[in-house]
Amino acid sequence: MFALRPELVVLGAESWRPAKADPSEARVVGSIVQAACSLGVRVVAEGVATAVERKFTRELGCALLAGPLLGPPASASTWSRAVVPRDRRRPR
Repeated sequence: MFALRPELVVLGAESWRPAKADPSEARVVGSIVQAACSLGVRVVAEGVATAVERKFTRELGCALLAGPLLGPPASASTWSRAVVPRDRRRPR
């Protein structure tokens, strides 16, 4: 286990969504997120569809979020065009 050094752990919605309604489940998921964070691993929550879910996953400790609330999936080139200033892009 310690030979592995992941940079990112992904929590699918099926992992964190049931925890919204069950405090003991929330403690388990929160402990998993805290363990990852204590090792310097960022945690992304997938499937975030509402502001309530955004708040909940942030409270669990997820550093990154993905899902319909934040926008549709996009390719790397689409993201690059969106976030890299035109004058800093590599020529094609």
